[in-house]
Amino acid sequence: MLTLASEFQFSFLWLGEVAVGVVLYATLAASLNMVTGFGGMFSLGHHGFFAVGAYAAGWCATVMPAVEAGTPGALGVFLLSAAVAVLFAAAAGLLVGVPCLRLRGDYLAIATLAFGEIVRIVIQNTPALGGSLELNVPRLLMRPRGLEEVGDFRALFLGVGVVMLGLTLVVLRNVVRSAHGRAVVAVREDEIASELLGVPVTRYTVRAFVLGAAFAGLAGWFYAHYSGSIAPANFDMLVGIKILLIVVLGGLGSLTGTVLSAVVLVGIERLLLAGVFGEDAKRWMQVEYALVLILVMLLRPNGILGNRELSDFFRRRPAKGGVR
Repeated sequence: MLTLASEFQFSFLWLGEVAVGVVLYATLAASLNMVTGFGGMFSLGHHGFFAVGAYAAGWCATVMPAVEAGTPGALGVFLLSAAVAVLFAAAAGLLVGVPCLRLRGDYLAIATLAFGEIVRIVIQNTPALGGSLELNVPRLLMRPRGLEEVGDFRALFLGVGVVMLGLTLVVLRNVVRSAHGRAVVAVREDEIASELLGVPVTRYTVRAFVLGAAFAGLAGWFYAHYSGSIAPANFDMLVGIKILLIVVLGGLGSLTGTVLSAVVLVGIERLLLAGVFGEDAKRWMQVEYALVLILVMLLRPNGILGNRELSDFFRRRPAKGGVR
């Protein structure tokens, strides 16, 4: 009986870890979708903004006076670090976007990829941020000690992550439906025609880029406080590629498709890492992961939902011959 209870407890903890990973990567992919899916800007450096947000939040939490976890003061530092992470990431997006968004296609991808690597190298050579070692982030909401506390800790951060993801989706969806968002989409469809119609192309593309970077910074804040320690290796180029794959698989220009894609990819990855399909499958994880992506791209080249949202499939279609 105790064995069954222990197995159930470990399964619950594992599911909580998977759910937190899904929420984190869905937020990152949604923020990149604003840049790549709606803005048409091919960026490979989104992990750089993720890193800026994480280290800004971690630095803010470490330099503040020590507070006891779970107190109102700790909650204040927790929320303050979120604001710092968003501001630093948005500033980095503006710093990169103004000179680089004059580039297009492969040139923009190379420039943003270089930015992501520059961020990682700067962190490695900054002792105040831990250098090449880890930066320990103080626990502010609670300090997990036993298995029960770990379960409560993950449940608490899952709730925080769901709020973060919901806020990201609501804000981005409202922006896309606004006049600013329609201008961004128009630039994506035809930049020359938009410019001829008087749309300030650079202004709108920079705004979309900064907005995407800000929400990537918010995801970095969440990751820093959840993990408790961050290192430059957590923000390498493979992380940026993984975020981009989630966007492409879900559908460029589909926010709900991004969430579904994060569930699929993160779920498959965690199942393989846990050895659910056996140790042989775990050893060949990278190959199997790539094969799944290849099959999906062959069967659904536009992604799971294309450029549509999940709600579009539940809307009533007009009757044949009726008013459209």
